[in-house]
Order: sequence, then C-alpha cells, then structure tokens
Amino acid sequence: MQNTYLQNVIGQDAVKKEMSLWLSAYKETKYLPHMLLEAEKGNGKSHLAREIAIELGKPFLTVSSADIKNVDLLISVLGDYQGQEVTFFFDECHGIKNSRVIDALLVILEPTMSRKTSFSTADMTANFDFTKQTFLFATTETQELFEPFKDRMERFQLKSYTVEELGLIVQINLKARGLAAEESTLLDIAKHTRGNARAAYKIAEKLVAYMTVKKGNFVTGEIWRGIKNQLGLNLLGLNHHEMTALNALSEKELSLGHLASILGLPAQAVRQDLEPHLLRHNLIEIDGKRFITQQGREYIRNLLTTIKTESIVNHLKK
Repeated sequence: MQNTYLQNVIGQDAVKKEMSLWLSAYKETKYLPHMLLEAEKGNGKSHLAREIAIELGKPFLTVSSADIKNVDLLISVLGDYQGQEVTFFFDECHGIKNSRVIDALLVILEPTMSRKTSFSTADMTANFDFTKQTFLFATTETQELFEPFKDRMERFQLKSYTVEELGLIVQINLKARGLAAEESTLLDIAKHTRGNARAAYKIAEKLVAYMTVKKGNFVTGEIWRGIKNQLGLNLLGLNHHEMTALNALSEKELSLGHLASILGLPAQAVRQDLEPHLLRHNLIEIDGKRFITQQGREYIRNLLTTIKTESIVNHLKK
C-alpha cells in the first residue's frame, strides 16, 4: 500500500513507513501510542512531530523539557488541557532531570486497556485520555533516558539526511520564495549544510536574502560561489570554533580540557556540540586525547588550496 502520510517530511522512509501504520490505525481507534524520536540535532525531529500533529488534526504544544523543574509545574502544564485534543511534544526530553518528574511521567504514560490514566498532587488531579492527548518525545541523548521511560514508548531512530535530500530541502525552501537553482548547484549547497535540515534551511534563507539584494531569481554556480566567499562558508559547514579546533589539533594532540581552554568554551559544550560533527566526518578521533585524522589534515589542505585558487581567480577578474 502506498504511503500517503507525512508527505511534507523529506527522507526518513523507514520511519514514515512504520508511522503510516499507526496513523492509519488512528482513523479507527483515535489512539496513537507515545512516541520517542531519536536523532542528532537538525535531523528533523521537531518537523516530524509537527507533521504528525497535522495528520492527527490536533493542536501542537511544545513543552520545554529543561524547564519542567518539579511535578507541580508538569501537572500544571498538562492539566490545563484535560479533555482537550492536543499533541504534547517534549523536545530534548533528556533535559528532564528531576527524578520525581520522571516518576510522574511513568505513571501518566503507563499503558492501560482504557487508554486513560490520572495523576494527583496535593493541589490537583490531572486526568489523561490518550484518544485525545497524544504524547511525543524527542532526544539527541537516548542513553541519558531512564529505561522504564523508554519502554513506555514506540521508538523511532531518524537517519542522517543524504546530500540529495538536503538539496531537495534547499530547493523546496527556495521555491517557496519564488527562486530556483541549478541541480549541480543544489548538490554543492547541500554539501555545506552540516548534514542537517536546519542548516539547509538557514542557507536557503541566506540565498533568499542575497538574491533579494541582487534582484535575481535563479541561483547559478557562479552566484553560489560568490555567496560562499562572502559568507565564508566551507565544505561540511564547519563553524569558527570547529575550524579553530581542527587547526589546533593539527599542531598537536590535546586533552578535552586543553581544547576547551583554547576555544574558550565549557568542556561539556565541546563534547556535546562541537566534537560530534568533526567525529561524524572522520576529521578527528578521540582516544583519551583528541587528535586530527589524516582525513582532517586533507580537509584543511584542500580548504587552503580552494581559498588560494579562488583568490587568484578573483584577482584575474579585476
């Protein structure tokens, strides 16, 4: 049977195929199980959650997991929607650290034949009807979640986007603004998106701004090269801190603390936000200390060659 659900979600075919089963059943049962979306940053968890809510025809409410500091606050937020149709989306749910909040969620999310549960505090009782209220969760840190918490949900692992899928995301965003681009240019743009949809959207927005100033509607390869030079975009979309880290590691191996000191960042930020992108593309390795790989050295060498070549070309054009 051809999948007609989640048509606005690019890629993730395996996830959409399984999800379509639940969405088809929902038409009859009005029930969708609690779901956990697992993926790295920028791989479309929030977008998928919103599209699920659209398929269900329910309002979409994002709950900031890190802000749920106690049980009273949790019940206050959820209790306001008793008896109402709503999709709750707990983004970065590993940010829920209070053990009592986790225990409360275990009670609320407990599977029952009636598909109803309730939870009481000293001040109020909240009743939940899962034919009306749908719970979706997303995380980049699955290993941080309590096992009984994960067991209460259907789990979906989202894959990283291919270059072609990222090019399509850029194309769709450009088309929505009345712009187009050469196919080969779209693929090259995609290679500068850090491999995630959020970065693809941001680059598309930069292209729109650039083309608005230039009063054009078609992005050629030459125009794209000009935008890359002006904005300092590089292959794989490495940011300033990542380039600084790579250059530092090209000089010598460094401990996490030493690297964090060079970057002026907390060690946790380096480990969680900076290193994953470099590791994903095999630019660095970690074995106690951090060190650059041969591929990382080649990346720096190729980048320097590209910069020199483009500088010569630009000089000859003058």
